Amino acid sequence: MGVIDETKILLMDEPTAALDPRSSEVVIKLAEKINAENGTTILLVTHSMKDALQYGNRLLMFQSGKIIKDIKENEKKSLTLPMLYEWFG
Repeated sequence: MGVIDETKILLMDEPTAALDPRSSEVVIKLAEKINAENGTTILLVTHSMKDALQYGNRLLMFQSGKIIKDIKENEKKSLTLPMLYEWFG
């Protein structure tokens, strides 16, 4: 429903929460298709560190409504799951 119109920004708030792995992959692949075909900016909110590393070209970490980390694409590529877990230390 969110992309029926010519949407420029799509907010996906935990779209794969409580989904099985196959359904989660379908949702993410559809988002990637929407981005590629329409140039839609997609803001994916997730608590999955794996998904945070795997998808997108930028990573933002919020705390108390403020951005505390803003990782651009080049730096994001070098991150690992243990590095992300340390941020929550």
